[in-house]
Amino acid sequence: MEANGTDTAAAAVQYATQAEFESVVDHLWLLLAAFLVFMMQAGFSMLETGTVRAKNAKNIMIKNVMDACLGAFMWWGFGYPFAYGGGDYSGGPPNGFIGARDFFFIHGYSDCTGDSPCIYPMNPSIDSFAGWLFQWAFAATAATIVSGAVAERCTFAGYLSYCACITGFIYPVVVHWIWSGYGWLSAFRDAEVARGAWVSHGVVDFAGSGVVHMVGGAAALVGAAMLGPRQGRFDNEGKLVKFTPHNSAFVGLGTLILWFGWYGFNPGSTMGLSDGYIEMAEKVAVGTTLAASGGGLGAFTMFFTMNGYTDLAPICNGILSGLVAVCSGVAVSEPWACFVIGFFAAIFEFWFAIGVQ
Repeated sequence: MEANGTDTAAAAVQYATQAEFESVVDHLWLLLAAFLVFMMQAGFSMLETGTVRAKNAKNIMIKNVMDACLGAFMWWGFGYPFAYGGGDYSGGPPNGFIGARDFFFIHGYSDCTGDSPCIYPMNPSIDSFAGWLFQWAFAATAATIVSGAVAERCTFAGYLSYCACITGFIYPVVVHWIWSGYGWLSAFRDAEVARGAWVSHGVVDFAGSGVVHMVGGAAALVGAAMLGPRQGRFDNEGKLVKFTPHNSAFVGLGTLILWFGWYGFNPGSTMGLSDGYIEMAEKVAVGTTLAASGGGLGAFTMFFTMNGYTDLAPICNGILSGLVAVCSGVAVSEPWACFVIGFFAAIFEFWFAIGVQ
């Protein structure tokens, strides 16, 4: 009797197939990467709070918190559909400029069918909620880039309006162009479904140097140009007045948190670990580290050569410059090349900042 009971229990045990296990690992990897990227919100908040004057610290924190809140709503309702939706509710074909379907996760009102769990009483439009979360964290990053550029001189209502626009429309459109399966610049497009650009193979932007950082940076530059300098930034003769960060500890800690978050940003962009992507993720993590290292050393070298002493802010700016610059090609760049990219990106940022001032 005991033998029969044991045999029955053993027969009842079910083991996951290799495909099921790989799916679990890939989704878990994407979730962890999304959590790391969201940590970058904390990094931006601390960096910007430490940089502005103490009287404006609460204001800048509120703006960064609202980036996450308002950004999540806009990405859910409009951003994700504009970025990855194809076609429209009338059954029209997808286009290369913008998606037009699946707003608020609603694909249609038909009953759920098949063996998969029915999460909603309607047919959900999204294949991976982990993918949605990961892309939302990217959208929030693009939005918060502008927060520091317009610090201390942008009204709260104006900032919220901008945040809604970039997370709900501007950034998603660029994502659709380059990362969707339908975009006119996408390397992932299906030639039978989507018409491409003159670049036959599409644009490769592995982790968003252009899609995320250039979009956020361009919006930041336009916003700063429209608003002008902060009060007290120049004296009566038009000479630059040096601003000292009110909390250097926040600046340094914020930069390190951002560096940590970048390990979700870049390695997480493999979108999984199965089928050999674990090796790519490892290489991308090393390249990300060396780019940050090169950026910090490049900025340190420039500032020390010019002034004869060192300072925290230029080094932090150099680290971030290296991390931003390497995002696009880190998956196809050798480790030494990532260091070089970071080093010269920091040098460019150093002199560009001086030129702007």
